[in-house]
Amino acid sequence: MGLGGTWNDGNPITGIGDNRWLDYRASVDVSFEHDRTESGDNYASIGARQQGGSSSHCKNGTPYLLVFSFDGSWDLLVDGSAVASGNVEDGAGGVAIPGFDTAHDAWHNLALEVIGPTVTAYLDGQALASFTDPKPRLSGRVDLASGYYFTRFDNLAVEALDGQPPYYSEVLDDLEMGDLAAVPATKLVYGGNWAHENGKGMYNCQWSLSTSRGAGATLAYAFTGTGFDVLGPNDGSAVLRVSVDGQVVAASAHTMAAAELYQTYTLRDLAPGPHTVQLEVLSGTLVVDAVGVVAAPI
Repeated sequence: MGLGGTWNDGNPITGIGDNRWLDYRASVDVSFEHDRTESGDNYASIGARQQGGSSSHCKNGTPYLLVFSFDGSWDLLVDGSAVASGNVEDGAGGVAIPGFDTAHDAWHNLALEVIGPTVTAYLDGQALASFTDPKPRLSGRVDLASGYYFTRFDNLAVEALDGQPPYYSEVLDDLEMGDLAAVPATKLVYGGNWAHENGKGMYNCQWSLSTSRGAGATLAYAFTGTGFDVLGPNDGSAVLRVSVDGQVVAASAHTMAAAELYQTYTLRDLAPGPHTVQLEVLSGTLVVDAVGVVAAPI
């Protein structure tokens, strides 16, 4: 049954895995115990790249979600809104699966594949739809969700993809300027004017944020990997000069508006190995909640 008048409304959702996961394929087998579709409320779902936050208990809190009902109907949701829909039994939406079993207790496989800004949905191995997100969320956990009816899930698999970075090899809080060794090694290096604040919101990493205060503020980090991402709540106003190993690679890089723990700036496809990246704020405001180091593709 639904939550009724309880204080915390939402949908049955379970988050699984690691918020450092980047590109992957997630799949699960599903079957229903309830033999009516309930006008679309009896469904099974798999989601990708969920980072939590105030709406994580609702379907619109999962960036990418495949919703399926045993009659063959499906929706690919982005932030809770359908970007593609159909029914594989009658071919609505452009994809039909011959001989599709619409019995409520039949088993079917749902899958999402996320590579960079593109998400692709699959049902029983058949590609249903792809969507390239203009404001991509590039990391996060897998979600399993259902309506308020008994639903079976089995054989969950989360798999790395050949040639793609599977996870952040390191995620640093914005205030991680040294490690915990007896003689701390230098980590994040800030220059210029920044506001470093503790006691921020519960959806900020370690309850802290660092906010640039005017042009000339810099952030640098030496790491081993193939990419460098800045995560945190941003309005997308910051314009950055980006240097890698002492060479300017972007004279005026724009950032994206982003929610908590998602990417406002990404630097990818560096040669595997050690690098030093420096970001200089030319204009606008950059908020740093965390920094992610991208592992080498497998």
